[in-house]
Amino acid sequence: MAKQSLKINCSGSRCAPGKDVYSWSMRRITVVMTVLCVVFLLSPTVRAEYPFDTDSFPVVWYDTLLDVSYPDDMAATGANGIMAYWGNSTPNGRHAFLNNAAAAGVSVIVGINEAFINPWNPVDVQGIIDLVNLYKDYPAVVGWYTADEPYWVQGISFSKMQLAYNTIKSVDTKPVNICFSEPAVERGIPVAWKTAYDQFQIDSYPARRGESEFSRMETKWKLDMQRTHEQSVLADRPWWSVMEAWGDDTGETSGYRLPTFNESRFMNYYSLSEETSGLMYFAYYRNEWFTPARPEEAYPYNGPQWQIDVFSPLAAEINTLGVALQNGKVAGVASDNKSDIRTDVYYDPDTGKYYLVTLNDTTGSETPTFTVNLNPPGEKVISATPLFEGARPTIPIVGTQFSDEFSQYEVHVYELTTMLLGDANRTGTVSADDYGSVQLNFGDTGAPGLPGDANGSGAVTADDYGSVQLYFGATRGMGGAPVPEPATMLLLSAAGVMMLIRRRHIN
Repeated sequence: MAKQSLKINCSGSRCAPGKDVYSWSMRRITVVMTVLCVVFLLSPTVRAEYPFDTDSFPVVWYDTLLDVSYPDDMAATGANGIMAYWGNSTPNGRHAFLNNAAAAGVSVIVGINEAFINPWNPVDVQGIIDLVNLYKDYPAVVGWYTADEPYWVQGISFSKMQLAYNTIKSVDTKPVNICFSEPAVERGIPVAWKTAYDQFQIDSYPARRGESEFSRMETKWKLDMQRTHEQSVLADRPWWSVMEAWGDDTGETSGYRLPTFNESRFMNYYSLSEETSGLMYFAYYRNEWFTPARPEEAYPYNGPQWQIDVFSPLAAEINTLGVALQNGKVAGVASDNKSDIRTDVYYDPDTGKYYLVTLNDTTGSETPTFTVNLNPPGEKVISATPLFEGARPTIPIVGTQFSDEFSQYEVHVYELTTMLLGDANRTGTVSADDYGSVQLNFGDTGAPGLPGDANGSGAVTADDYGSVQLYFGATRGMGGAPVPEPATMLLLSAAGVMMLIRRRHIN
């Protein structure tokens, strides 16, 4: 990603990794790097601390530290975080930007000054130390960002990135981020460089001008996400998906267009299915100022309208699911009978709600049957209610199964409804009154959980008396919660990097 109006820019063509000239200055850097490595490795705190708000899943704009009004504007779109280039911002501007972010409830990953880490000069160790010490106690600051596409586009060497990382960690424990390009991921750089960062981002932008909706999902973008997930597991580092939120810029990024709502929604949920720990969008300043309307394109309107039509509704979805997404996938409780459908269940421990997140990950329509073997102690899942799709009706789950229709790359999110077994009258407690409910509605049939249906079969029969007797005295909430997958918990515990640590101003 080129940086508009920033101090450092790459040329339009991609460049190979640079080769440092070994000089007297580089010898000095080598000595400093060696000392920092020893100090860092001997330190009792070698891993980043990851404070985060468990109510929030990262929904983050890429931006700069330039415009002090942007934190409020980005919070209004539904974002809860910013990863900000250093750029040409002033000390007073950065101070105001970070305080405004804290007031707006927006967390900030601060980019290290590009003059301190670049392909041409030695790493400015003292400059990094001074910068981190100056800003590390601001309430909005939750991490650091050393470089944008250092391997493939900028050509910054691994030794420089390692030195920058060690320097930051010598004075602060907050996580350090690097954003890699697709070619870097293809070449295994996130694994090779894993000691030089705590969390990484991957930018991959499939929407191109003159091309139809979803045109590069199958041939490029999905493969990038799959490789990134693999690299994340191998490196044992969390990753964030960076998606495009601009179009028709100049320079190296010309030829891109804004993605449609359906494209963006698919990219969000496909990234989640590949275990991303945060969702990012590049870039707010480009979207706001440099993305004109293009009536001939799949999304025809300008950047600010895209925020209204696409970004904000999708941010609201992710924010609704935030606690469940942070809690991680629940393993082995749902499946489907189609190879092109992805199916995951998430649990919100605060509300006790279960969410089934499903998507058709290719072209063509599908009508899968889902099997939900989610049976909390003393409860049974009886229906799936589609969320975020208007007034679609609730779908009964008969036995353990239900079906639904999907168009190409379509996403469905359902809230799963459970009933307390034995609770024929739905009061939340199994009591003598439930025998009366069974008797009153005896012989009725319908959706599972109808009045008198104490066992969730969809019919009121003599078996329901037995269910009342078996669960007599039970109340909602007595059962235990499911346990997320260990791998998911490992990454998510390191992932909520940005979310809303202390809420106070620094004056």
